[in-house]
Amino acid sequence: MTALQAAVFAAELYSSAHPTAEMQLHRAADLLGPLAGSHGDLTVVFLEDRVTFGDRILPACKSLRDGIGRRIRQRGQDFLRINRGFQFSDAQFVATSLANDAPEDACLHSQGRYSFGVLALAPTKPETSTSTDSNDTNIEQQTDQLKNVWQTVSSGESESVQGIAGIVSDIQLALIGAQGVLPPLVTLKRFDEYTFVHTLNVAMLSAALGEAVGLNTQQTRDITIAALLHDVGKEAIPESILNKKGRFTEEEYRIVQNHPVDGARMLFNAGNVPDIAPIVAFEHHMHADGSGYPAFDRPRRTHLASRIVQVADVFDALRTVRPYRDAMPVDKIVGIMLEQRGTKLDAGLVDTFISTLVMSESPAA
Repeated sequence: MTALQAAVFAAELYSSAHPTAEMQLHRAADLLGPLAGSHGDLTVVFLEDRVTFGDRILPACKSLRDGIGRRIRQRGQDFLRINRGFQFSDAQFVATSLANDAPEDACLHSQGRYSFGVLALAPTKPETSTSTDSNDTNIEQQTDQLKNVWQTVSSGESESVQGIAGIVSDIQLALIGAQGVLPPLVTLKRFDEYTFVHTLNVAMLSAALGEAVGLNTQQTRDITIAALLHDVGKEAIPESILNKKGRFTEEEYRIVQNHPVDGARMLFNAGNVPDIAPIVAFEHHMHADGSGYPAFDRPRRTHLASRIVQVADVFDALRTVRPYRDAMPVDKIVGIMLEQRGTKLDAGLVDTFISTLVMSESPAA
């Protein structure tokens, strides 16, 4: 990143074609390209007081913050993502777009191997929404991408979950700065695919709760992926049942109850999923007191990841408008979760969720 910044400075003094700039551009590309290839993508976030990569503050934080960070933020963006295949020409485009000779209000164009973006996925409440059309488009794209991943998983195609990496990165970005309050959740607004919008929220809440209980970066990432896939078994449920507004018949409810088993089977056969993904899919409707489904003869201690996703699932399901009821206020949801604490929901996780993520001054209240 410091090499890329040096190239920006050289482009300002001379041009991006000057030997000094080219030397730094080659260095940046030679370092960032292979790193992105091994990691899938690299996202560097430029905040007012720091520059981060993942959960780390970069050593050259102050220099980067006041250098290319200031230029990126002046143009209304918060992060730079380097994708697989990043090369010299991409570094040259980035440096040129950030040089002083470009207007400060100039749009930062994204290319196939790099992109700029803003942190917030969406506001929590639609009535106070300040989101832009581009933000709506981003959520639509994420919803469509998640839907495509579910379809490939259910069809048994190989390499089925590779497309999920970008969604996970966006969720990680949404959590930055959200410690101590609910992360910015996606509202339905004009998105009518409840299942997929709800799933994005469950993944965000699961990631935040995972961090709150002290899981490391890789464990949190695995839980995020598992949360994004926990309801994939619903692909086997006919749409006429899945979107039904009234009560299910006994037979319809039996079909719905099969989706954890179907989802686990799909994920066992899928490529590139964390080991916990089929476990979470199978267990996310099993309760601490032995109720729920799939049914067992005696209470079963479910995996921590399943319990985390379950808490997140209950919270977002209750806070979302459904055809048969309005969204509940947060204080009422907290009351219901406290009633289920230690019976249907893990007591410790409920306590952590409420004390760490749900606060009276939260915008979701």
